[in-house]
Amino acid sequence: MSSAQLYIWDIGGGVGASNYLGDIGGYDGPQNDNSLKDLHIKSTNFSINAFARVRPVYRMSLKFDLTWARIKGADSLTKEWPERYARNLSFRTDIIELSAQAHYFFLIINDLAGKKRFNKALYSYIGGGVGLMYYNPQAYYDGQWYNLQPLNTEGKENQYARIAPTLPLSFGMIFEWRDERDRYGHKVDRYRRHRVGLELCYRFTSTDYLDDISTDYPNLDAMDETSRNLSSRSSEVADDPRSGDIPIENYTTEGSPRGDPSDKDHFMTITLSYSYIIKTHKRKFRRPKYNYVYGNVKRRGKRARY
Repeated sequence: MSSAQLYIWDIGGGVGASNYLGDIGGYDGPQNDNSLKDLHIKSTNFSINAFARVRPVYRMSLKFDLTWARIKGADSLTKEWPERYARNLSFRTDIIELSAQAHYFFLIINDLAGKKRFNKALYSYIGGGVGLMYYNPQAYYDGQWYNLQPLNTEGKENQYARIAPTLPLSFGMIFEWRDERDRYGHKVDRYRRHRVGLELCYRFTSTDYLDDISTDYPNLDAMDETSRNLSSRSSEVADDPRSGDIPIENYTTEGSPRGDPSDKDHFMTITLSYSYIIKTHKRKFRRPKYNYVYGNVKRRGKRARY
């Protein structure tokens, strides 16, 4: 009987960093296309998650995850692209995501120390799944934060929902160990109970409004004052030479591009986590020999009796 037979559920949480790819990017040039070159490191923010994970078979696990991530961006960070700088939009968005993923362990080292004690192990995996997120874009103006979705900053004809599906893809590593002795020197447990993990998760989404920017400027004269001021903010940098020599009114006329609807917004997190393995007898499977991962399984023969 292996430790995996008795201890296949673990619960835990983690903290990490988040960022996004969308209509506010870090690439100083007009070829913005939501690729990784548009990632702006200065826009990195935080993420927190809690999860439960079950390992139904030796090389697979299912992970159920609740994540809170905050993303942000600002045109003021793109200083070498006058058109983008002059647009002068900025945002922050809190995202709450519930997801389920399947992970495949392509690397398993059950005896990391190589001493046949099996007290430390290392796993590496790739995986993917489905999720559902709630997101709420906000902008800071005149001393306070405003929720942007109710303001219809791109006109009522471009209203959007704040709930959208996600497709998470992940890569990660897990270090697992057991407590052999307590502080008094007494033997504690024969099974590995603790896991520390590092995971990079990239989420494809179905929305282009994580940043509240997607299509064209609406008729600003038909909007209320708050909506108008948060839809068009170019006048705030009209005298800044980094805005270029294009008249500000040319940026914000009705129908002028405010964003690019051809690409959806994506976000990603990198998380350091801790989890504790709990006991269950629901599923049973055999763990291969400790050096199975190296393709060198040796079997011990029976001694002859005389």
